[in-house]
Amino acid sequence: MSWIVLDSNNYVSALIFGANPRVILELTEHRVFTVSVSDPIKTEVARVLALKFSWSKVRIDDAMSYLSTLTHSVIPQQTVNGCIDAADNRILECALESHSQVIVTGDNHC
Repeated sequence: MSWIVLDSNNYVSALIFGANPRVILELTEHRVFTVSVSDPIKTEVARVLALKFSWSKVRIDDAMSYLSTLTHSVIPQQTVNGCIDAADNRILECALESHSQVIVTGDNHC
């Protein structure tokens, strides 16, 4: 089974808009692959849902519980500082820790 890491924007897009990011979560529900996530990624998802989409704490907690059922949590042991955006470094750290084969992101700059 393949291990992947999703950029926080993929989680937000899946929850807000659906489309391809939602398909990724549906495939995860069917155990087509395993998605790794770390606390910094989850924190960023919650922050964006609250600030940009005005989601309530209860709604965010429900979404995070749902995502927790789909994902495998890791605690990165390595620090990465190669990207301009610190949030992108957290994605790379999660991928390294989980030995993921794929990173799904819409970012071009890292």
